Amino acid sequence: MIASGNTIVKISADNGDIIWRFVTAGRVSFLDVKPAGEDGFLATGFTGVFINGYAARIDADGEAIWEQEYESEDSEVCSGMTLSSAGGWLLTISGAYGADYHPRIIRIDDEDGEIIWQRVYDELELNTGLGPILETSDGGYITVGESRHRPFAFRIDYFGEPVWQTLYGNWQFARGANSLMMMEHGGYVLGGFGDNLGCWLICTTPDPFNPPFELEIEADEHDFGEVAVNNVVDTVGVWELELHNIGRRYVVIDSLWFEGDTSAFACPLDLPFRIDPEDTSLVPVLFRPPADSAYAANLILPYGNEQTLEIALSGRGVVNSALEETNVLYEFALDSPYPNPFNSWARISYRVNGWSFTTLRVFDISGREVDVIYNGLDRPGERTVLWQADGLPSGIYILRLEGENCVRSQKIVLAR
Repeated sequence: MIASGNTIVKISADNGDIIWRFVTAGRVSFLDVKPAGEDGFLATGFTGVFINGYAARIDADGEAIWEQEYESEDSEVCSGMTLSSAGGWLLTISGAYGADYHPRIIRIDDEDGEIIWQRVYDELELNTGLGPILETSDGGYITVGESRHRPFAFRIDYFGEPVWQTLYGNWQFARGANSLMMMEHGGYVLGGFGDNLGCWLICTTPDPFNPPFELEIEADEHDFGEVAVNNVVDTVGVWELELHNIGRRYVVIDSLWFEGDTSAFACPLDLPFRIDPEDTSLVPVLFRPPADSAYAANLILPYGNEQTLEIALSGRGVVNSALEETNVLYEFALDSPYPNPFNSWARISYRVNGWSFTTLRVFDISGREVDVIYNGLDRPGERTVLWQADGLPSGIYILRLEGENCVRSQKIVLAR
């Protein structure tokens, strides 16, 4: 990928041939472009003659998904960006002309580039310029640049709150850092160049900021009561375990297990499961008794630095026709996809009015399955998924939503 002027070019790694070219309509100068996972690219820079920071989201085929200009009273440029594991992007915005200014960092969403939060850092010296930015292992961020004509590093937490700042070198550098890399030992490497110095590198000591993992649960035990034996999935005993992240770093649960009567309990959680700081997540726990008997088990959820949560579960399976008569046939609604026709991606929404295992498949017009968009347990309510039709030719496709005793279909047109 090459960013220059108002143009982004993707070239072949084999022979340098141009694969596609993206050109903005306005007066824009790109400074950087980075991949957005498997869903295209984000390019950043500025509009006009250093007027406002600017970002453009481009799909894998070089088509614009959105373009945004981030207005300010000062002349600014978007000088750094990084993809956030919490969703969206972090952008560093610095003043362009040398007038008195404080830099800012903004977090934008990936859907349309709207600002989620932004902060002007008046804790920093006037005219401090921020450049590259990276996400740290705890979900915070570090950025580097120039302050007082010296290399500078600035650390913030998940919420954008300042953690520490450090100046490096001395007056001889006369330039700021314009590259940044994380090291395995927990420190950072800064790079740049300066007057009469040529290129320089700085390797720092390990980052001293290490916020703790802190998960809290609403209840450490639950009794499902009586549940019919061999019931259909629509009447399975379901309890939503509330997990609260009360720390200032995200927590990932990458495994779980049961101890005790494991045959009767399940936790259909998509692993790894992430909980962001100050978030509450509802985790479904299922009870499906295979026989007329009492059951008990402990759900074990490990997280963080060898920490675990343990939840005691109990319930009784009964053979009772009155319970079995409460079985409900849950209805589904599959809304029209948007946009339709589409050329690379489409949003697909559907609703269920009860807990159910659902599968959302895609078939071509001949009935051949070409993709599985979602397969898992859905709680009651509405769900929206993004379908990226990579590698598929233009044509008519069938979306098929399958649940317990219910199927819904919709046509969607891919027009490249």
